[in-house]
Amino acid sequence: MLMENYLVTKKILSILMGLLTYGILVSVAPNQIDKEDVQKLYNENFILRSVDSYKDLTISDNGKASSVYKTLKKQEPNFITETIMFIETENADEVISKLEKNLADFQSYNRIPYFSKHNKTTTPLFMNTDIISNKKIEKGNSWFLSCRMKPFNEYEADFTLTKNTNSLKFSTNNTSPIIYEDVEAIAPGNMQWIIEAETVENGVLIYGAGAVKAFDFFGILHQRLSVALEGRSEAFFKWQYQKLTSEDL
Repeated sequence: MLMENYLVTKKILSILMGLLTYGILVSVAPNQIDKEDVQKLYNENFILRSVDSYKDLTISDNGKASSVYKTLKKQEPNFITETIMFIETENADEVISKLEKNLADFQSYNRIPYFSKHNKTTTPLFMNTDIISNKKIEKGNSWFLSCRMKPFNEYEADFTLTKNTNSLKFSTNNTSPIIYEDVEAIAPGNMQWIIEAETVENGVLIYGAGAVKAFDFFGILHQRLSVALEGRSEAFFKWQYQKLTSEDL
């Protein structure tokens, strides 16, 4: 019993220290994760939430998360989904390397299941993710892709992935407009996915944000777009978590 309590305390402390070091706020304020979130992170290793503004993010402009916060603050998205994952492991470097491999496997994106709450159907999140070019950058790689997610037209996007011994940073944003029924729904640079992973004591802490600044037809389609766009971010993050914790995907 004493050993069980020690292990529980050890994991909780690892999660809390990892959150605080990265810059995720732990408090009772509405935009900060509370004890229920920490408990869920402890039990399920994964939490996901949607917010209306960068001001409601769990991260702050201090700590290691400051660059993500400042990026989203500059973008001012109106649809945001964020995730926090904790992978308990004694081999953090292997988890970081596996995440790097998964994120760079663009063809696997075409197998990510996306459930449309509006149509009540499940389809691939991406119809295609074709590499146009790639290049080496400091500590990583950068790719230029042609992508398509139904019902939007094909668009182009940058993908960047860097890694060092203890951390990983991934980001993607559209470089061309994303068109829906001949209307520019998302301007260039206004759809971003960001994932950052940090080695912490007894595991790896992963933070992700999917942020979109979209034209919602003066609020008329806000709710429908919210479900659709945030659902796509949710599908992407859940898939990455499942690939990290399963050998079957």
